[in-house]
Amino acid sequence: MLKIGKPAPNFTLLNQAENSITLRDFIGRKVVLFTFIAVGAPACSAQVSAFETIFPALQQANVILLGIGIDSPESLGAWHRELGLPFDLLADPDHDVLEKYDAWDGLSFKARSFAAPLRSYWMIDESGILRAGQTRVTVDMCVQGVCSALDINPE
Repeated sequence: MLKIGKPAPNFTLLNQAENSITLRDFIGRKVVLFTFIAVGAPACSAQVSAFETIFPALQQANVILLGIGIDSPESLGAWHRELGLPFDLLADPDHDVLEKYDAWDGLSFKARSFAAPLRSYWMIDESGILRAGQTRVTVDMCVQGVCSALDINPE
C-alpha cells in the first residue's frame, strides 16, 4: 500500500512512441502521474483534455506529467496523435505499475463487474517521495487534486 511521505515505486514503461520511460530518471523534478481507464472512453478523453488545459502551468512549474493506462503503446500512440497531447502516455498492459500504485481494482458497469484501472493521481517530489495522491476520483477531482498538491492556478 502506498504511503504519503514514502518513496514512490519506481517503474519503466513504454510510452506512446514505444520509448522506455523510467520514473527515477526524473529525480530532480516533480512528477505527476495520473491513470485513466481506457483509450477513447469519453471520461478518459475529458480527463486527458483537462490535463492538456493545465499543462502550461505544469510546464511553468517544471513538472513532468505522465498518464498511465492498460492499452498498448500502439493504441496510446493513435489516441495521443488524435488528441495532439503534449505529454507522454504510458502502457501498463499487465497492470503491474497500477497495482503498485493501488490503482487496480474491481469496477461495476452496466451490471457487470470486472478488474480495471481506477482513475487516480499522484504527485512525486524532486527526491522521488510521494507527496499527494488519491484513487477513485472523478475527472474534476483528479485535475483539481493535482493543482492543489502543486499549489498552481492554471488560469
